[in-house]
Formats: sequence, C-alpha cells, structure tokens
Amino acid sequence: MVIHKCTAFINKLKRIWPTNRVKILFIILIFLSSLYIIGHFRYIVMSKQGEIEEDPFTQASNLMSKYTKLPNPNWQKWTTSNITNFYLYRAFLDNRTSVTNAPVIRVLLMKNNYKETALNYFCHIIFDDNVSITKPVSKLEQLSYMYRDFPGLQGFLLTCELGVKYKDKHPKSVSISESITENEQAQNRLKIEYNLKNPATAKENFALCLKGLRFPDNDISSYLVEWFELLFLMGVNKIFVYVFEVHPNIYKVLRYYEGRNQIEIIPFSYPNHVYINKVQGEKIHYTDCFYKNMNFYKYIAIFDYDEIIIPKHDYTWLDMMNRLLTTLPNETSYSDYRFRRYMSMKNMQVEIPKLPTTKDDVKLLYETRSTLDKGVKSIVDTETVSGLSNHFPTICTSDVCHPYDVDLSIGFAVHYRNTCLRGRDDLCSNKTIIRDIPIHRYSDRLMENVMRTLNSIPNYELSLEKV
Repeated sequence: MVIHKCTAFINKLKRIWPTNRVKILFIILIFLSSLYIIGHFRYIVMSKQGEIEEDPFTQASNLMSKYTKLPNPNWQKWTTSNITNFYLYRAFLDNRTSVTNAPVIRVLLMKNNYKETALNYFCHIIFDDNVSITKPVSKLEQLSYMYRDFPGLQGFLLTCELGVKYKDKHPKSVSISESITENEQAQNRLKIEYNLKNPATAKENFALCLKGLRFPDNDISSYLVEWFELLFLMGVNKIFVYVFEVHPNIYKVLRYYEGRNQIEIIPFSYPNHVYINKVQGEKIHYTDCFYKNMNFYKYIAIFDYDEIIIPKHDYTWLDMMNRLLTTLPNETSYSDYRFRRYMSMKNMQVEIPKLPTTKDDVKLLYETRSTLDKGVKSIVDTETVSGLSNHFPTICTSDVCHPYDVDLSIGFAVHYRNTCLRGRDDLCSNKTIIRDIPIHRYSDRLMENVMRTLNSIPNYELSLEKV
C-alpha cells in the first residue's frame, strides 16, 4: 500500500514537473525543513529530560563506531526555581590545613546561567553515623579564566563549610537544594569522596593530569608512548588520563601502562546538554583529577598531550624544583610555579632521530624551538590550590592565588605543534629559531624505553598516525 502511494506520488511529480519545477522544489524544501525542525525540537525536549546523552550526529556515528568509548560518568541534573540547570559531577571532602573553616565540602558542577552566582543554596550532609546537618553554600566560583560569558554550560566549584566542630567526622553524602529544610525526596545526592593518605606514608612527588583524549580515528598511540616515557624519565610518578573515545591502539597503550600502575584511566563525557564549550568542560576533569590526588602528591601538573616542561640543567623535575626552591624565601608559599612556553614545530627541526625498527620520527626530540609565546604551564602546589584551568590555578585556598614565574635558567615549557598558532606567524619565522633546547640528554634512554614498550604491548600493531 505504501509503495503504491509513493509510486503514484512520483508519477504525479513527473507529469507536472515541466511546468511547475519551482513550486515542486519549494514544496520539497519546506518538507525537508519541517522534518529537520521537528527532529531538532524532539532532540532538545529529550535532552532536557535526560533521555539522550549526545547530539544525533554523534549518536549515529557511535552506532557504527568500532572504537573504544568508555561509559558515561554519573552527572546528576537539578533545576532550580529560576530555571538554572545544575549538572552535579562529584563531591569531595577538603580537610587541608590551608583551607578556611576546614573541613569543607567541594562540589564540582556545570551549569547554565553563568551570571547567577547567588548563594541562596544549602548543602544537606549525612555523616557515617546517619547524623545529618544543613550548611549554607559559602562559595560558588567559576573555574574558567576566559570565555566566562559563554552562554552554554560553565564549570563551577561549589563550597560548603563544615567548620572545626566536624573535623573528625566522616560525611558520606551531600545534596544541594534551595530550601534550608531538605525535601523528603532529594533531587540530587552525591557520595562524598575523601582520598585519605596513610599518615605514615610521605607524599609522592609528581602526578600529571592529562587533557581528555578524543581520538576515535587518529591513532597517536606510538607518540603517546614516547610522551609517557619521557615524562617517566623526568620523574613523573603517575599520569591520570581522562578518556572520551579513542582508537583501539591508544586503548591498548593505556591498558598496558595501567597494568604497570603508571597510568590510571578515567572514563569521561559531558552531561546531557545542547550547548557545551569543550574549553569550559576541561576544567571539570582537571579539578576532579586534582581533588582525587591532592593528598597523595606534592605537585600536580596539567598538560595536553603535546606539551612538556623541560629542566634547563637538571635531568628530573624533582632536581629542577629543588634547585628552584633553594632560591626562594623559606617563609613564602606559592600556589603554582609558572614556566614560560616555547613552540617547537616540524619546519624548525635540524635533525630528527628515528625509531630503530619502525623508522618513525621520535617527535619529542626536536633540536629547535621558537621564541617565547605568551603561554605558560604550571606545576601546582597541592596545599594551596582549589580549582584549576588548563594553564594555571584559578581558585586558591587564600583569597587570591600567588604564582611564581620561573626563570628560563631553571626550566621552560615546550608546545609541540605541526603549524604555528593562529595569528602568531611572527613566532614561527626562521629569524626566531633557537637551537639550544636541552632535550637530547634523554635521547638514548627514551628510544630504548619506547621500543621496549611498543614490543611489549599485547596485540599492538603500529599504524600511520597524525600528531
């Protein structure tokens, strides 16, 4: 029956086509536009109701995807009376001595209506002994230092102060509401995480939080091995990798290092929302990584996969930091140590070593760098920071952050790129090339470790990649 009607409709179009082409095209255009509008409206409604996780295009590609996409973490949606949508991600207990009115509860969240920062909200906390208390929200702070007026979801850190009276108590969950008296059916409730270190165990030195990986089609696995191995040579104790969706080879590499306890894989995706600025979303997993590890490491670095900090004279970061700290006043406490950044690109290379078996470029052993750009990368002190962006802390335990600008004679950051930064061709001309980057001290050991690792990963087949 349906086929018969379609055939009749097509035959009718053929008869009237010669004299009514414009009208027919107009009707078809209206019909297709109506389908799009109806489908998009249905998507928006379902998205607001939490019935779908991604836009239709991503969903369609995922149906056909053979790549590794890890499960979505649990975002809890809460809508306030003024139609502000809160997406609550995770809650932590912060009991550090540098925190005012510690202990405090920190809640990582994203929300729309970025201009609304009123504190007319309450934390309803339940302790291990089932005693419950209510505390007002004392701070609601934006994590980003740029694009702060973006109309979509923004990352925020919400704080509720418990006070010294509860220093030895163990809160187990928290819910956020607009009422000082919690409803019987709370719209949200998060488990409170408190990663407590054994008091008899000293903190390790360096953790690194990697920007979320989203490489479903681009196999950059051998480059990541190179990057990981260089960081381990420099003394990084562990790398925390947030994963959206990655090529099978990348996942094999991550699982290999996870088995050696050198990497931890954290599945990540954004909440159900139409408008999410990825730059804003990154702040959530950077700050999440910080709170998971602040009690276990002295320093935390936030990097993208194409960035690294290189000591000028020392082999390891620890030696570099010890050299730096001997030059600073003992009574001074800094939130982070900011390393000025160079760019290094393929068209600046003088000599590029090859991996012995694959003949692939060892991409991190470039012999050149350009002049400084305006960027910095930080190594963060875990005692004084509360919220992080992709370059440096944005929220600290004191009213303001106190960074220290590291002299180039101590160390610097390098940003490895294929092309120049947009609009900054002045940084990439031949006149700006400097050939004194001290990376070759790692060359022999790096190449040896990379080859050993690539040969040790089960079922790993090197493929062509673009970095």
